Amino acid sequence: MCDEIKNMGISKKKKLLLIQGNLAKKELYECLSESFNIDHKIVYTTNPVVKKLTI
Repeated sequence: MCDEIKNMGISKKKKLLLIQGNLAKKELYECLSESFNIDHKIVYTTNPVVKKLTI
């Protein structure tokens, strides 16, 4: 995905905002930060679903 974003023609002078959840891997941010001025925000949390058993 990083290479796809790099090849979109986005100006390297622009600041990017990467919004992800708490389970997202840091690899995308790390890759993009090599080429862009990027800010990274974790804005949502994914929690496991607890299924209740009905008897």
